[in-house]
Amino acid sequence: KAGILKKFFCVAELHRWHHRADYKDAQVNYGAWLTVWDYIFRTAYDNPKMQTELGAIGIAEERNFPKNYWKQFLYPFNKKIQKQSKTTLLVAFFTTLSLGSFSQTAGDDIQGNWQLQDGSKQINIYKENGKYYGKIYWVKESARQAEIGKRVLWNLTYDAGDKEWNSGEIQLPEMNHSASCYIRLKDKNTAIVTGYHGLRLFGKSKTLNRIN
Repeated sequence: KAGILKKFFCVAELHRWHHRADYKDAQVNYGAWLTVWDYIFRTAYDNPKMQTELGAIGIAEERNFPKNYWKQFLYPFNKKIQKQSKTTLLVAFFTTLSLGSFSQTAGDDIQGNWQLQDGSKQINIYKENGKYYGKIYWVKESARQAEIGKRVLWNLTYDAGDKEWNSGEIQLPEMNHSASCYIRLKDKNTAIVTGYHGLRLFGKSKTLNRIN
């Protein structure tokens, strides 16, 4: 029973520290409570050398992590450690901000005026409320003037990991239904738009050329 309670208690403690956005202290504090609990209730069934193992985990995060129970217990509350953790958090915070800014800038690369490769239509892609949309603003054939202003791309979001705009939909005037859609830049002046149903493998692609 003590072993089961230990699991609940330590997981709760881990989450408490984790929600403070300080994962390093979460790991260290988790290890500290485990060692104290095992010492009191003799529940080191996970590993006979629990204290040594957890000490090694702590050292992996902090070179000076203590190896005895009491110091491990007090370690998360050490003012010097807390100060170091705050510094680490600040660095991580500003790094995240800079990466987010870079991602946002890269996402905006799709904005601008584009022309279908066959020259039949020109589309303006723009950003609105964090998502990307496309509207026809020029058509080659006078009989298709009614298509001007029609939204043909919507709800695209930029995926920095895949370097593409996805989770959106496309519906060109000649289509009688919409399809899932993603866009990738071949280079800064060439975009490949792919519409598909279900699997991307069976999608159809169109090439857009940027208009300067």
